[in-house]
Amino acid sequence: MNYESLESDYQKEMVSVMNFLGVPFEHLKPNTYKQSNQPLETAISNYVELKNAFQDSPWESFFDEH
Repeated sequence: MNYESLESDYQKEMVSVMNFLGVPFEHLKPNTYKQSNQPLETAISNYVELKNAFQDSPWESFFDEH
């Protein structure tokens, strides 16, 4: 499970978690929400500096939002 699958189909992922835990299924509603829809370039003041610093590293993909 990852954030994207949880965001796209919350109930399906919760069924999977409950099955894994061996507990009866119960409809749940998350109390959390995505707080910002801004592109990272806008939300992070030193985005370009960080992107350059992490270039050619295992974390480089975190700076590609496309």
